[in-house]
Amino acid sequence: MDVTNINEVRCSIKGCYIEPLRHPETGEVVWAGGNNAEPINDGRCCDECNATVVIPARIALMEANNGS
Repeated sequence: MDVTNINEVRCSIKGCYIEPLRHPETGEVVWAGGNNAEPINDGRCCDECNATVVIPARIALMEANNGS
């Protein structure tokens, strides 16, 4: 995986730097791309925004589409 600019990926929702995902035993970076921020926007987001903004928005969309 190319991790040359891991400290330059920013959350498209709140603008913070996205912390790369590291292997729990070795500390090696295994993913530096953050999370998909859709349906909020077309960018990437941090774990906090994924949990508190993106996932609730996806659930709300699913509920709206199911007539709940």
